[in-house]
Amino acid sequence: MHVLRDFEDTNIIREGSENPDSDKLTIETELGLADLQTLEKLVLAEEKQVRASRDSLEQQKLEILKQMAEELNQGRTLDKYQVKDERLKDWFKTLPLLSIKPVLFVYNVSEDQYRQKLHDREQNDYELVVSAKLEEELADLSEAERLEYLKELGIEETGLERLIKKAYNLLGLISFLTAGPKEVRAWTAKLGTLAPQAAGVIHTDFEKKFIRAQVIEYEKLIEAGSYGSAKQKGWMRTEGKDYEMKDGDVVEFLIGS
Repeated sequence: MHVLRDFEDTNIIREGSENPDSDKLTIETELGLADLQTLEKLVLAEEKQVRASRDSLEQQKLEILKQMAEELNQGRTLDKYQVKDERLKDWFKTLPLLSIKPVLFVYNVSEDQYRQKLHDREQNDYELVVSAKLEEELADLSEAERLEYLKELGIEETGLERLIKKAYNLLGLISFLTAGPKEVRAWTAKLGTLAPQAAGVIHTDFEKKFIRAQVIEYEKLIEAGSYGSAKQKGWMRTEGKDYEMKDGDVVEFLIGS
């Protein structure tokens, strides 16, 4: 996540910076230059590997590394670079390159420009607009006061709430919930995680001993008012090992001994 200044204040020095777009370009350029140095070393190492093994998969790796170096030399970024061969995707993810990682650019704006900047900039998953000064003020308010203040501004969620959602979306993450007499807790998992692996997030033994899961959407559970009422309405579902967890699922895992 890169935070970019997008406001004017004569009391805050803007040394070596003209505007957020030029700052963004500077960041991308510096990351690209750092990755070019890394790629030079990776290419040399992979060339040795190709000569030693003559493996076609190693040859593909070498070609990919050279292609990425060429992309950077042409002034393009690597954030959307993709590897088509399924066998190489895990290898690609482990490459020590900065510019292939997901990036969220956060524009810090003034309060009076907040709504306009929201409209101008938040058109994709890679940009977010916040007002640090406004967030500071909201943190001192009660929940009711905070909601009322946001309503006056014509905004439904705080910058922090939107930041969490965008970060989760960018990283391909979801949250599922467990609820019991002692606590209600949210757990983080990758999008596409199946029920047994989600149980393993809580405890590794749960994945091995998984039997089935009782699942209901958060909104449905709140509407029902309780587990008992949800069961009476037929809203609780029994899911097996092939169930793909959804964001906001409330789940009770049934585990064998």
